[in-house]
Amino acid sequence: LGVANNRDLQLAGINIATSLGSVNVPAGGDASFTVNATVNGDLLRDSMAAKIYGTSVVFEQIQMQWFVTARRSDGGESLRMPFFFRPGSSMPDAPIVVTSVVTDTMPAADAGAQRDSLGFQAELSGVTYKDIPFNVDASTFRIEATTEWMQVGETGQTDIDYQLLDPDGEVVMQSGNGVGGEFVSVTVTRPGTYTHRVIGFSSVGTEFTVITKLTKGNAPPVMEGIAGDFTDAEGKPVDFDGSITLNWQPTAGASSYEVERSTDGTNYELIGSTAATTLALTDQPNGVLSYRVSALAPGQIGFYVTAPSNAAVIQVDRRSKVDITSVIKTAMSNVSFSGGVFRMDLNIANNSTSAYVPLVELNVVGITSASGTVSVKNADNGGSGRSLSNAALFGYSNLLGADQEFTAAEITGNRTLQFNDQAAEMFSFDVVVTAFERGASGGDGGAGTAAPPAGGGAGAGSSGTGPLSLTKVMRITVNPLTKAVSANLL
Repeated sequence: LGVANNRDLQLAGINIATSLGSVNVPAGGDASFTVNATVNGDLLRDSMAAKIYGTSVVFEQIQMQWFVTARRSDGGESLRMPFFFRPGSSMPDAPIVVTSVVTDTMPAADAGAQRDSLGFQAELSGVTYKDIPFNVDASTFRIEATTEWMQVGETGQTDIDYQLLDPDGEVVMQSGNGVGGEFVSVTVTRPGTYTHRVIGFSSVGTEFTVITKLTKGNAPPVMEGIAGDFTDAEGKPVDFDGSITLNWQPTAGASSYEVERSTDGTNYELIGSTAATTLALTDQPNGVLSYRVSALAPGQIGFYVTAPSNAAVIQVDRRSKVDITSVIKTAMSNVSFSGGVFRMDLNIANNSTSAYVPLVELNVVGITSASGTVSVKNADNGGSGRSLSNAALFGYSNLLGADQEFTAAEITGNRTLQFNDQAAEMFSFDVVVTAFERGASGGDGGAGTAAPPAGGGAGAGSSGTGPLSLTKVMRITVNPLTKAVSANLL
């Protein structure tokens, strides 16, 4: 016994085998065996597949065709039996069918005289054709529409045609039988508002009915937004090291989840699976990346894979933190002292020939005063600024130009620094300024648990990665009574 491929058995994930390698058939008798057709849903993700014909690649429905052959042991006779099998999408264990009925009247017909080049688009909305919109949610995986009608008038042959329009208004399937009702069945690839378009081909005052059946499975997960290291001027998250964590809301009945990634927002690839509702990814490639997740729930055979979730988007832009304290200049203005609080505005100028990117941050890493009680009042992170371990952070990233780059000779906008100084005493404070430089793209898009990040920031008060070695500090000395301020690089 053997199997001869006629079509599509060469695709990965398909296997045909006989239960026996040979059979003995007695004279005047018979023998039986089983033919096993196996389709691996982990390797075949769709009932459509890319097929190669010579130098052409065609994306079409999988249709398995083969022969089971039986060759007599002496080679004197060979028999074959044809088989055909077309795999379809997996079905949920307990699908829900929602049926709705709409009845209306088609006032007139155009008999094809007022159609487009395809011959299906009637001209007069509400007269020769009628549109009936309906909503399809993300749990729906099949639409079935049946159009029936009756003839009220006594003249002519009543005929109605049908089209199903997707949320973009494009025709996805149509039916134009000359006799009898119209019927379409479509697998849903995305939710949205679909439209029944009922067209009067030959009818006068004809009542028609559209019966819609929506077959639903488990709802898809809901992906949450991805937290980045920075939010750019357009409000989009940016990641600096290729390590991100995805989170999504659970789906009822799900046994596991599959995560996909796209680098162009359209084409997705499977990158990981988990039974949890979170997945930590490391070494993700540079670029604007989209992530979505599908749930796997018990199916009538194997697992039912839900429609994908909404996409969560993040830009990976690999950067490394650098200490730029020695190449910046500070300028102070609007100095005041009132109610035991010293205030001043401070901006930063880039005196280097290099350009830096966010995060651009100023950290107060030490305060010296006679009483030891002076502290920062309004740091972004709530730090007191009295020590490196409790550094007070002030972000300047949103005070750069529209390009959000700290270019050579650029001066940031002002940040107001406030200090608690109840004794009105002189004090000095040390600042460290850090920024980021873009690094190599790196990243092969692997999945796994994110490792603790390496690299540097300016102490516990700084965002980003771990502490940098402090090579330079800017010491600013303040006299709150005279409002005198001076700065020196140490």
